[in-house]
Amino acid sequence: MIYFPEVHMKYQLSSLVLFLATLLFLGTKPVSAATICQPIYGGGQTCVTSGTILIEKKVSTPTNAGMFVDNLGVNDAKFAPDQSINFLISITNTGGSPISKVTVRDYFPAEVTFVAGAGSYDAKTKTLSFDLTNVAAGETRTFIVTTKAVGADQLPANKTIVCDIVNKAVAIVDGQVEDTARFCIQKPAVVTTTPGTTKGGLKIFPPAKITITPSTGPEALALFGLIPTGALGYFLRKKAQG
Repeated sequence: MIYFPEVHMKYQLSSLVLFLATLLFLGTKPVSAATICQPIYGGGQTCVTSGTILIEKKVSTPTNAGMFVDNLGVNDAKFAPDQSINFLISITNTGGSPISKVTVRDYFPAEVTFVAGAGSYDAKTKTLSFDLTNVAAGETRTFIVTTKAVGADQLPANKTIVCDIVNKAVAIVDGQVEDTARFCIQKPAVVTTTPGTTKGGLKIFPPAKITITPSTGPEALALFGLIPTGALGYFLRKKAQG
């Protein structure tokens, strides 16, 4: 048998590298896939973790509470003060293994008040929180949250339309991912009426409503005085005819 020291040394070195790599792999905790963030017009960003967890946030349309869209801009339909606004939150496990726990938090803007939804609501921070457990690979769980637009007196006095109102939801596993829904609230137009004017500049007011009731004053007493006279005349006439 011919012995080649150089070849044997290379074989040992390769085995050592493979052994160390195996130890490193076994001792490393699997990490989530990379998080991709995109800037949002008007500020902020939307982040989605590909391959692990996906969160989607949508808002209902003002004309159909059961129809949801990603955002409503200044050129779209607008909510009115005190109108109900629904939001839809979807959580999807896009990975190949189940996730034992996902924490979801929904942050409400000042322009809405919380009405109903899963989990517990903190009025001080205007935050709704709930946990999902044992989310299977490929599974999507959907939740609807109901809010209400504030009254017109709680909106900026110098604005008829308040836009770029943001509702944000986040999902937390190892890291955090988020998505937002934007919408607008429009105050109703204020209609004021002013009296008309004549050619001379005098104001014309609508006629006042007058209720007329039959008179019951002293002048009506004369009518009661005619009753005995009529009865006497009728009696004399009958006697003359008899």
